[in-house]
Amino acid sequence: MNVILLILGVAASAFYCVVYFRNADKYEQMVQAADDEIITFRELLPVGLAIIQKFNIKTADISIKKRQKIAELYTSQYTDFYCLVTRAAAISYLVTFLPLGLLLGAMMNSVLVPLLALVLSLFMPYYTSMRMDTMIKNRREELLLDYPTVLSKMALMINAGMMLSEAWKTVAVSGNRMLYKEMQRTLVNINNGMPELQAYSEFGTSCRINELKKFSSIICQNVEKGNSEMVQVMKQLSIEAWAVKKNIAISRGKNAETKLIIPIGITFLAIIIMIMVPIMSNMSF
Repeated sequence: MNVILLILGVAASAFYCVVYFRNADKYEQMVQAADDEIITFRELLPVGLAIIQKFNIKTADISIKKRQKIAELYTSQYTDFYCLVTRAAAISYLVTFLPLGLLLGAMMNSVLVPLLALVLSLFMPYYTSMRMDTMIKNRREELLLDYPTVLSKMALMINAGMMLSEAWKTVAVSGNRMLYKEMQRTLVNINNGMPELQAYSEFGTSCRINELKKFSSIICQNVEKGNSEMVQVMKQLSIEAWAVKKNIAISRGKNAETKLIIPIGITFLAIIIMIMVPIMSNMSF
């Protein structure tokens, strides 16, 4: 069995090395462009990308749900790119971890090691999906946390007589967190010739949060028809947004308390063991 594992490991490793070193430079720009927040070990990507190109593997079968996640994180402009690199990453994990598992299995005289390597390579795409879910959750929370402040600023400026477009621009450049970046992207779209109505509408679509979609809808209504009660509507939205922010803060507090239970429990158990071991060792039965 050791000989078989060794032969398979050497052959798979040789295949991996040939593919990697022939394609590392070719795909360097794509590797650097991939976000390492979701593509773990992105340096391995050239192997997967080369195999996809060689065997003409398609990404059209990637689920709509996953495409929506990618679009939310990186905009629809980069959906196809991240569908490609996530598929390439899954292939890269398999052809990287499996040869290592085969070689280690031969050295340790164990079939279990290659199986564990296979399980690990199959788990990595699932881990990528979990990372995307976490990033989306954090992104949405960040948008909602900054939303009340943005609304208050906009209402204050418009109430002072500033035009909507000027108020939007002033608020957009006043921060660098996610919501401000989305507003800045809207400005870029307008400057590139996109109609204001479409740009503000796409802002709500890009944020993918009901509260911000409602905000976007009100902005579009103002651009299209005008709205003399714009300030009052925004003040009402601001009250609702502050309530949402408060709920997020409460939820985060509860989650923090829950996370503290485990380390406190472990510490308590360690203290009990430190006290009981000397007592038990001095007891005579």
